[in-house]
Amino acid sequence: MDSSEVERRALLAHSRAHGHFSVLLDDDLRVIWASETVEAVLGHADARGRRVLELIHPADADLTAAGLAHHSEYRDAYGSYRTEWRPEPLQIRVATADGSWVTCEVNLYNHLEDPAVGAFLVTGHATADAGDIPLAIDLLGAGAHTNEVLPLITRYIERMLQGSTAEVVWWEGTEEHRTGSNGDASSAGVPPPPPSGLLREVRSQAEARQVDDCGHLRGVPDGIRALRLIPIRAPGTDDVVAVLVIWSPMPVGVDTGFQRPVHQAMRLASLAVVDHHAKEALRFEVAHDQLTGLQNRAGFSAAVAESEAPRSLLYVDLDDFKP
Repeated sequence: MDSSEVERRALLAHSRAHGHFSVLLDDDLRVIWASETVEAVLGHADARGRRVLELIHPADADLTAAGLAHHSEYRDAYGSYRTEWRPEPLQIRVATADGSWVTCEVNLYNHLEDPAVGAFLVTGHATADAGDIPLAIDLLGAGAHTNEVLPLITRYIERMLQGSTAEVVWWEGTEEHRTGSNGDASSAGVPPPPPSGLLREVRSQAEARQVDDCGHLRGVPDGIRALRLIPIRAPGTDDVVAVLVIWSPMPVGVDTGFQRPVHQAMRLASLAVVDHHAKEALRFEVAHDQLTGLQNRAGFSAAVAESEAPRSLLYVDLDDFKP
């Protein structure tokens, strides 16, 4: 097989890479070639001749232009691969043929000065909108309640696992809480609570459980086939502080390996729950007597101030209560 045939096959393989797309841009940023997968990912049957900035969400246009300018300015540096650094991809929203927007992670390569190419190469793939994660971090840092932070985390997971519904089950003493995204990023409908026995197993044994056929469970929305429960541990310990519950249309395992997106979301959920517990413990300590567990003067005063009902005070003096 001669080299030209190998190159032809390599181009076809690159052009047909499932879920990914590639385009070549001229110096006016117009598309001069697009991989076959552009239609599958973005719906454009023929993107040639389109100016790429017309396809970028207006809010992301400056970011894209800055990325192109950066790669033009430092094209020599980017032309020599070094292991200690790599170009950072851009996350931008790209217009589809039906007018909607798809969040894509793209890499830019400036080959305008290469006589064999003479173009910008853009490679990318559709990805989940990760904007909820920094927002959740900001809220957590600002002291927001867990019920404000966890919905963002579950919505991010739902965007990562399209078609799935996620929620975090966590505990405050003996009280159980279920916090989800309220369906913001899922079309699967609201599922029932996970089976309590399965939930207890995951919490006590700190091991994930999966049900590949949910047909026998009551209240499961149409289109949901599988259920997965994953323990969320407190940082640096094996203590299970919450459980991530994922209802999905297919019985496919969830990649929770170290530094994978779902793993990062679970770590943030763990911090949110542990932070809540720590704050509640501190509030209790400030408002209660350490010896008896009864409300101290500060706690009593706060309770009286918050109450709008008629109040009476019974004063009891215990002799020699303290030595």
